[in-house]
Amino acid sequence: TSILKGLPTFSFDAPQGTVRIDARTNHTHLWPRVARVASNGAFEIIEEVQAPVAPDPYMIEPDRDDWRDGAAVL
Repeated sequence: TSILKGLPTFSFDAPQGTVRIDARTNHTHLWPRVARVASNGAFEIIEEVQAPVAPDPYMIEPDRDDWRDGAAVL
């Protein structure tokens, strides 16, 4: 448990920016990107965020659009 307590105090620089562990979920904040693969195999980024997005690894609150016939589609 001492490791889990210390994780949120550490961060490191990665190509996308500073990576850190969320104290509530023990997952990293991420920079989502959507890319298209070109015919030469290279990725062309077509959408990306400008700041890290907090983790939601358990998806306990699905979007309203995720519900069908009264049951969540997970």
